[in-house]
Amino acid sequence: LLAEPPVLPAALAAPDLRVVAVDPDNVDAVLALKVAPSQRMMVASPERALAQAAYEPRARALALLEGGTVVGLVTLYDARTHPQRPDNLLYLWRLMIDERHQRRGLGRAAIAWLREEASRGGFARIGLSHATDPGNAGPFYQQLGFVHTGEVVEGQLRMVLELQAVGSASA
Repeated sequence: LLAEPPVLPAALAAPDLRVVAVDPDNVDAVLALKVAPSQRMMVASPERALAQAAYEPRARALALLEGGTVVGLVTLYDARTHPQRPDNLLYLWRLMIDERHQRRGLGRAAIAWLREEASRGGFARIGLSHATDPGNAGPFYQQLGFVHTGEVVEGQLRMVLELQAVGSASA
């Protein structure tokens, strides 16, 4: 007899995540996002992330929505046009999932979307940095294929995810 496939609880079901630009219609909900207390020393507030993205012409601020609810924030940086160090890299500047919506697969869904977005944009890799404090996100990113580069920038560990070249054979 074959065993029935396990039924996943609703909290573990794949989230229906949409990614949209932060705009006047959703900015108040984005600003209302809260970082979990244990993460406050490692993740910038929505106010700081939006302010940084607003003053960086190569950055984009994006709201993560599940259904009609804003559940997180992503800011991205296109390093291809950096004036001193251009690189074919889409940099994940910030990823924040609201404390009320964590542990439901939204971070994984955001990274899956990011991989697709980077591929659509013709990027060779995705980069990010994470804090070194206990409980940091390094192990989470490693599970998703990111590897440490050995670089430490402003006290944060750099990671990269190499993307398969367009048109190359899959393994």
